[in-house]
Amino acid sequence: MPELRVLVADDHERMRWAIVSLLNADFEVVGAVGNGKELIEAAISLQPDVIVSDVSMPILTGIEAMQELRSGWHEVPFVLVSTSTIEAERWIEQGATAVVDKSDIGYDLVAAVRSVAKRELYFSRRARSCILPGLSSFNSVHFRRGITDVTSRRGPQDSPRIQAGPVVRILYGVD
Repeated sequence: MPELRVLVADDHERMRWAIVSLLNADFEVVGAVGNGKELIEAAISLQPDVIVSDVSMPILTGIEAMQELRSGWHEVPFVLVSTSTIEAERWIEQGATAVVDKSDIGYDLVAAVRSVAKRELYFSRRARSCILPGLSSFNSVHFRRGITDVTSRRGPQDSPRIQAGPVVRILYGVD
């Protein structure tokens, strides 16, 4: 399978460098930009498979850049990163495919990129605690077709398979 091409956007140079360094081991990072306007330009010219973007950036936010790209029929999956994921559910409703709290980047970012490349939703541990109370202690949560697969710290044999909450119902139209 060819290496995934990832575009990174964050207005803080050190965070941008940290994200690029983390992703370089597993993916081809095709560009790194510092604001939403540059993100749109780079996404159109570089055609990445996945975009990892900070939510709060100058000129255009990560959300605004995502919406602008979607209005031009660019359906590239977005992993949104932020220091506060309290609005994770809203960001998913607006079109993000994953939300990773910046404090979880070392643990969750690579898994989030892999998941969104397969068109699966992904939430980091802290993001899960904002929208799915009680699931934040599990190692991973992947959303597909209205079902949530949860991997327990004790292993797959102890992992429940549960119906997802309102976010997945909204996205997939499950009643």
